[in-house]
Amino acid sequence: MAMTNKPLAEWAIRKIEAEYREDVCLLIEHMTHKLPQDLDDTTFGFFIPATNRANGLSQTFIIGGIGHDLFPLPWERI
Repeated sequence: MAMTNKPLAEWAIRKIEAEYREDVCLLIEHMTHKLPQDLDDTTFGFFIPATNRANGLSQTFIIGGIGHDLFPLPWERI
């Protein structure tokens, strides 16, 4: 799975920089709910939107039978 997480994180960063620069406040990595083999790997968890347009960044990826979600979490929930 480590081969998947880093490219997905890099994709999310590029996507935000190219298309959502003014719409996303933060892209957050979290270390909870990871499998032991993924603890040293970079991955995304969620993002904090600055505008409603940022919701278009939300994605679910299923790669190798494993789900990867990128979803918005507003400041109020943080």
